[in-house]
Amino acid sequence: MQILRQVWVQQYYVDQGLVKWRPAGNLPAAALMFQSPYDVEARYAQKRAETWTGYKVHLTETCTLDRPNLITHVVTTPATTPDVKVTEEIQQALIGKGLPPDVHVVDEGYTAAEHLVASEEQRIELLGPVSRDTSWQARSGEGFAADDFTIAWEQQEVSLSRW
Repeated sequence: MQILRQVWVQQYYVDQGLVKWRPAGNLPAAALMFQSPYDVEARYAQKRAETWTGYKVHLTETCTLDRPNLITHVVTTPATTPDVKVTEEIQQALIGKGLPPDVHVVDEGYTAAEHLVASEEQRIELLGPVSRDTSWQARSGEGFAADDFTIAWEQQEVSLSRW
């Protein structure tokens, strides 16, 4: 009954004695909102054009040319948890199992500057594309965004390329 009550509170409100659907802007955040009375921890998520209700599964597997690939770790999170939030957890679990990778190959969703530094401190090379700049400066074309700078690593120089 508590779950049913919470679903009703999330979806409806009373206005002058009439029960009405909540408008989209007045719904709880996806991370808080029930999607199914059968699984109250399942959440709605969207990644690019893909949408689903449920969870995310983060699989880690070996990747050696002369050996079979083996799954070495699994993490399940709510669907609303960003991938970048589990990078450190995965690496710590692998270290705890005595399976730290020399190179941890990941996709864009798992990289962040702090993970590159923390991985190196653990003697793990985190290899993957760095996330795109989604700051307001990059979206609006105002101010300075990461793409506005050119880095000359050998000369240890950074210059403003847009201006």
